[in-house]
Amino acid sequence: MEYFIDSADARAVADVCRSFPVAGVTTNPTILSRVGGDLRAVFTALRAAIGSERLLHFEPVSPDTEGILREADAVRALVGGRLAVKVPPTPDGLRAVPLLKDAGFAVTVTAVFSPQQAMLAAACGADYVAPYINRFDTVCGGGAELVRAAASLLAADGSRAKLLCASFRNIRQIEEVMEAGARAVTVTPETFCAMASHPMTDLALEAFRRDWQPIWGDSALDELLAPGGKDMKDMINKNS
Repeated sequence: MEYFIDSADARAVADVCRSFPVAGVTTNPTILSRVGGDLRAVFTALRAAIGSERLLHFEPVSPDTEGILREADAVRALVGGRLAVKVPPTPDGLRAVPLLKDAGFAVTVTAVFSPQQAMLAAACGADYVAPYINRFDTVCGGGAELVRAAASLLAADGSRAKLLCASFRNIRQIEEVMEAGARAVTVTPETFCAMASHPMTDLALEAFRRDWQPIWGDSALDELLAPGGKDMKDMINKNS
């Protein structure tokens, strides 16, 4: 499973990268508009936050193939590293897929809402196919079923394209698309922390602390185990 950060906030992205297994960042025109400002600075900061080996996804705003290619080249000239160009499943977007691949880019076909769109994207050579789960759930219902159907067709075709699911309202939706066959998800920085949290985990950690402190107080293992460190017998007697 690949996890991407759905954000253009370089500081938040850097924080997530320090703690979680991150494959890269996904952006789109809406996400970029939220940070605003100098786009050169935004892209440069994102590349610095994730490094050159993680994928930086971006979406050209040009509707035609030629414009898509020009915008892709402009981003590569600015930040370099591994880049994934997001294109829509329109005729011009699909026509751009093999051309972008030949130019050395990874390609994600985005805003996918049907299994047939996913199959067309894969047939063109897309690396990722990105269904918008919550938007599909809101309008049609059954976002996980869309993923399951697309995953089944892609597997039957022997395709190497990965379903990269986006647009989530809650963690349960993320779990459902994983169960349905998604091989990548992109989520907000806040959602990473939520996925790692559980109240039962908090209770278990509190029990560990409660059992530890009467014997060893606030001392950590490196203090207790180091040669010449704190005398455990004295600490046990002191705390008994």
